Amino acid sequence: MKQRVISFCAEYGIYIGACGTLFFIVRQSSPHEQLFQFFTIASLTCVVWVLGALLKYSIRKERPHVEKRLLILRDRYSFPSMHALTLSTVATYISVHSLYLGLFVFLIAFIVMYARIRTCMHFAVDMVAGFFFGVVYAVTFSPIIEKYLSLIF
Repeated sequence: MKQRVISFCAEYGIYIGACGTLFFIVRQSSPHEQLFQFFTIASLTCVVWVLGALLKYSIRKERPHVEKRLLILRDRYSFPSMHALTLSTVATYISVHSLYLGLFVFLIAFIVMYARIRTCMHFAVDMVAGFFFGVVYAVTFSPIIEKYLSLIF
């Protein structure tokens, strides 16, 4: 039973973080604010995925478990973890605007990170690097993205 829960968190925990993100967007005061927050988070996420993929495919660090490497068709590299990268970016952004909801998404991020290590999908360094890169990225680039999106909205 414990292994099933860990496997579930490793694969699907990121969707719980996404639900927290949607809850953050929906609870904004106006449709205008909702749209602004949606596009800000979407822009942050898209750019961090591209940067993460560039890192991942330039470093090409293999996943820890040989058999699982063969099962994963889409991505056989582990550094940095895209799960940690995405969740920490979104959690950092949300925590600036809503501390408690941000802490909830951070909690989900830590659960997913732990589960991904326990299921041998990543080394701990993959998770730590992804997490810290995501936090630094969000702190650095979210004001810039908000500035440019405020010109549109």
